Amino acid sequence: MIHHAPTPAPRSEARFFLARDGELRLRREAAARERRERALLADACRALPPPLVEVLWSAGLRADSLAALDLAPVVAVAWADREVDPAERQAVLVAAKERGAAEGPARALLERWLRRRPPAALLDAWEAHLASALRDRGPHERREEAARLVRAVRRVAAASGGFLGMAKVSRAEAQMIERVERTLG
Repeated sequence: MIHHAPTPAPRSEARFFLARDGELRLRREAAARERRERALLADACRALPPPLVEVLWSAGLRADSLAALDLAPVVAVAWADREVDPAERQAVLVAAKERGAAEGPARALLERWLRRRPPAALLDAWEAHLASALRDRGPHERREEAARLVRAVRRVAAASGGFLGMAKVSRAEAQMIERVERTLG
């Protein structure tokens, strides 16, 4: 014999459909917000190809936290040894303050990146973004920007004391610094 579930009372059925309608409305609103946020990020990074904008999106970047992107190499150096120690974290936050990303959404994103390693492709997106941003600047301004960023990545690398305290900068950190210098070169 087949047993059927009892038919819900009209009130229960109405509550069910009201709740379901509410859930669907919230999902539609969330999807619309995401589309707007993605469009704002794509507009802010219009010089980047869509796959790199997608990398930025997946790394948590939004138009209002774009200042954090300038610190991607600093974060990458902090993670070069597969973990961020407290001294490296502090050095990243000092760099954030120097670069105007010490508060708001950019700071929140940096905190997230310091807790959980961002995707390696973030550095590729930073390189492409940097190339576009520096294109309109004069040689003197480009050199100054490069020098500021290289100082910041070196401070982060030196903050941890290197491998077992025997060297100031680990091999992985040195390789990351070289990549940043080549990019800025």
